[in-house]
Amino acid sequence: MVGDVWRPIPLINYVYEVIVRATKYGERPAKVIDIIVGLEKRAGFRPSYSELANVLLRLETLGYIRVTSSRTFEEYLVELVRKP
Repeated sequence: MVGDVWRPIPLINYVYEVIVRATKYGERPAKVIDIIVGLEKRAGFRPSYSELANVLLRLETLGYIRVTSSRTFEEYLVELVRKP
């Protein structure tokens, strides 16, 4: 039960790492659904849409990414602005 709540690495770090890999270090944008699938493979869990939207908003506010709206949340495009 505690394993479901506690994560050794903060969610924002997992999401940023997956975005870097999904965008191939900023060469192309990635869809949110690709980030969700990457999180399932990398971290072993699937965050809720509200958790992921919160993290994307924080990363965009900090200037790491740019999110372009589309029809549904899964089709939003995420671009890496600040490269590692």
